[in-house]
Amino acid sequence: MVDAGGGNGILRQLKKAKIGLPDIKNIFISHTHIDHILGIIWVIRFKIDYMLLGKIENIDVNVYGNDKVIDTVKQMCDLLLSGRHLKQFDKIHFHTIKENDVETISGMQVRFFDTLEKQSQYGFDINDNFLVFSGDKPLAKENYDRFKNCEWFMHQASSLDREKEELETYKKGHVTVKDTAVIAQTIGAKNLIIYHTSDNSLATRKKDYTAEAKQFFNGNVFVPNDLETIEIKGDLHEGK
Repeated sequence: MVDAGGGNGILRQLKKAKIGLPDIKNIFISHTHIDHILGIIWVIRFKIDYMLLGKIENIDVNVYGNDKVIDTVKQMCDLLLSGRHLKQFDKIHFHTIKENDVETISGMQVRFFDTLEKQSQYGFDINDNFLVFSGDKPLAKENYDRFKNCEWFMHQASSLDREKEELETYKKGHVTVKDTAVIAQTIGAKNLIIYHTSDNSLATRKKDYTAEAKQFFNGNVFVPNDLETIEIKGDLHEGK
């Protein structure tokens, strides 16, 4: 799981996606903004409940994040979870990550990197740039070279270019579809997945975002709706 926003709404979304909590064994939190972190409390709570009820033998979950993320998750759990949950808290495996740390997760080599933003946050790449998750901020120019010619590039874009003033895209620290497409083209990515998109025009968002991106990016463009599945072509476990 990459990020965990939405509070207890995350449980409903997982159910809709037919993803069982016992199947979630690794969680990466990019930063401490509420729309990226609050849901982890509910995931941890219910993982512990499942174990206490005998539905699973052990919690078996790893949480990855920088020092601020890990400290925040621990503090939230300490303040919000009950005593019976906290008695099992030592079974949660926390991993504090730093620049260029590499972890083997689900058979994949995951390398973490600092997004170089004022708000401390991290992204990651899998198997030497086969897939790159750039976090919640635009990819810093200092990181362009390291992700040259990546196969799959995941980057946020919260509005169309024509909406940037109305939606205050830049004031919120985000970028437009045009900006994202230009970055993807500059680093030579082959496939672009656009996420963290605005909900103001759901009916036409996929069509409009895809059209704008293709004006500036020559590769394949994917703008997923909620719960939509995207087939990652290639072998994540081999980096091919």
